[in-house]
Amino acid sequence: MEKERYIVVLEDQQKNSLKKVENELEVTITSSEFLSSENRSYEVIDNDNGVLYKNLGVLVVENMDEAQLKSAVKNESNPIIYFEKEREFFQPTNYQLLMN
Repeated sequence: MEKERYIVVLEDQQKNSLKKVENELEVTITSSEFLSSENRSYEVIDNDNGVLYKNLGVLVVENMDEAQLKSAVKNESNPIIYFEKEREFFQPTNYQLLMN
């Protein structure tokens, strides 16, 4: 099964807000400050665990229900203000640059 990761933007990073997100999405949030060469984000993120990149104010989670994320964004009392599916960007080739 292909992993679908989501980038989730949070309104704030207060302890109460993070607890609310953990409960709603049924994940455990690990702060990026605990990542190291022995503890990499790709080893932490799975269906039950997400990583909060505190300096960016975003949470990365995997295999979430998009309907649940959409509902969270619509709910004004929820700290989730935006989400999108992870995308990969590639450097354009010289040919692509010439064609534009």
